[in-house]
Amino acid sequence: MLVLCAPLIYFVKPRLPVPSTPAPRQQISYAFLTTRAHIFLQLCNILEGLGFFLPAIYLPSYAQSLGLPTIAGTALLATLNIFSVLGSIGMGFLCDHLQVTTVIAISTAGATLSVFLLWGFATKLPLLITFAATYGFFAGGFSAIWSGMMKEVQRVSRDAKMGTLMGLFAAGRGIGAVLSGPVSEVLLRNDHLGAGGEQARFGYQTEYGVVIVFTGVSAVFGLLCFGAKRRAAWIFRGAR
Repeated sequence: MLVLCAPLIYFVKPRLPVPSTPAPRQQISYAFLTTRAHIFLQLCNILEGLGFFLPAIYLPSYAQSLGLPTIAGTALLATLNIFSVLGSIGMGFLCDHLQVTTVIAISTAGATLSVFLLWGFATKLPLLITFAATYGFFAGGFSAIWSGMMKEVQRVSRDAKMGTLMGLFAAGRGIGAVLSGPVSEVLLRNDHLGAGGEQARFGYQTEYGVVIVFTGVSAVFGLLCFGAKRRAAWIFRGAR
């Protein structure tokens, strides 16, 4: 990306005409960082991100451990990615019509139930594809909800800039993404739920059972978004 995009910077032109007298540079305010809206929305963003990437990482090897053909892993990833695109469109549409906490709750409920009720019991390809589609739609579209999250923070702190908020929410998701790798490795090395392999009747009985549970629990943390709406002075006395 650096090699391909860096030379193009020379050709980038401003979207608006450059004024003859430059306007004084505005100071960027970070007062919104301590608002209740930002704290709870960022927490749910980071914690939800801890398990968000695990299905995409482990579904191919999970399918292989069940004795499914190699093409099954490719099909599962393709299904997950396709429905993630549809989920982004759907969640973005909902953000234009519903409260952001409601949209996050819908995404959280769909992702959580798909993990615990579909992946947790899936040892056959049809149910795994159903899981990939469902999880991709509800969890894959989470980043599209950032626009609603940014508007909610701006509602309580008008000095917050969209670009700054976008960077912070992307960084928060990045924290979850980076941590999910080593955390999942530790979980797999210490998995005591079972290692049934091809003989397992449920996903929970395989060596990936603990990863399934961790992914579902991580998705539940999306419900922290409701703290952005409700009084939580007993936790953050200085939050507005």
